[in-house]
Amino acid sequence: MYCPDCGRDNRDSAKFCIACGCSIGSQTPGLTAIAVTLCPGMVLQARYEIKKLLKSGGMGSVYLAADLRLGIYCAVKDLRHVYQDPRELQEARDRFEREARTLAKLQHPRLPGARDHFEEKGSFYFVMDYVEGEDLEAIQKREAPNGFPEERVKKIACEVLEILEYLHTLNPPVVYRDLKPSNIMIRRQDKAVVLIDFGIARAVHSNATKKTAIGTEGYAPPEQYRGNPEPRSDLYALGATMHHLLTGVEPTVPFHFDPTRIRRPDVSVQMETVVSKALEMDPEKRFSSAQEMRETLKRKATSVPSVKAGKRKAFTTAVPPKPVAEPAQPSVAEKTLKGLTSAVLSVSFSPNGKKLASGSRDGTVIIWDVAGGSAEKTFMGHTDGVSSVSFSPDGKRLASGSDDKTVIIWDVEAVRTLGSPSDNIGPS
Repeated sequence: MYCPDCGRDNRDSAKFCIACGCSIGSQTPGLTAIAVTLCPGMVLQARYEIKKLLKSGGMGSVYLAADLRLGIYCAVKDLRHVYQDPRELQEARDRFEREARTLAKLQHPRLPGARDHFEEKGSFYFVMDYVEGEDLEAIQKREAPNGFPEERVKKIACEVLEILEYLHTLNPPVVYRDLKPSNIMIRRQDKAVVLIDFGIARAVHSNATKKTAIGTEGYAPPEQYRGNPEPRSDLYALGATMHHLLTGVEPTVPFHFDPTRIRRPDVSVQMETVVSKALEMDPEKRFSSAQEMRETLKRKATSVPSVKAGKRKAFTTAVPPKPVAEPAQPSVAEKTLKGLTSAVLSVSFSPNGKKLASGSRDGTVIIWDVAGGSAEKTFMGHTDGVSSVSFSPDGKRLASGSDDKTVIIWDVEAVRTLGSPSDNIGPS
């Protein structure tokens, strides 16, 4: 069952989306999910013969196809839509036409060209140039599971930023919305970086009122979850991608990233600063543009080398050092939980002491594994700071109170809210 808000695939028995918490259990029997699996040999529009599946995700699948009319290979992407009535189907059709027009206007050597779009048997399809090469996700798994060299990541990021600069300076700006290693292709013929899977890019209009949450969990910024993407949303996704490429760690918990140099001490301070700034929760605190981020990356990096034991360099001074008093015995911290991007307003241990819940100023609630010191789950639902969190006696539920004047009860094990947003406790 696919979430009508974010498109995430959930269990058929699910009542709430595992990604965004949207209620999906109350869908009527008339709900239709358009998700057709294309098999090799099938022909669309009496022209595009499907050869094989290239990739599949929550928003659709991409196939290698042969254009029987032109005698060339192309990429066909089907877009997965969910609708309950003809009105919603028409809205999906209108959105598809707008996105197709946006793609048709893009002219850049590192973007696949849009060739065709059509609707067939209730499904929507884009036809794009086929880019022969390999994506960064596959390359990293084979060559650098613990992280690429910094200079390689820097080069890739600068090439991606050149493409984003082009997209973001169009009128209206175009936001890619799904930047991640698997959507960055290294083209075989010239080893150039190419952005692929352009099915969900869209132009951002200042008067837009329809909000759709879309993207990939872990790489998408908070405003994109709320259906408000803007050009700086792509910079956040690039920061998440750079963190993944440098550390080899895929971002599975939204908005949680360990400082890069904790996992890669050889990475320069400048690179870590660039990644951290791109990953700011508040768009106003990120780079103002792709151009600014690219220019910052191109400046000469200043690395801080690690010093091995027994090789520490001695420093001398003309003034004898003053005697230092014996320091008082410091208190010993058992564990420090790191990676938060906003001030912590509240914490609570589970009854068995194995988990810790924290509420932050940005409205997120994080469940931590105390023994491992890592974030397990991130709950989103509040629009203001979370001033209190408390586990139920059995540890299966968590209540969070926010300055947005609501209390949300979370099912800790199922990662969802209990009830629809209207069931949240707050003043009427």
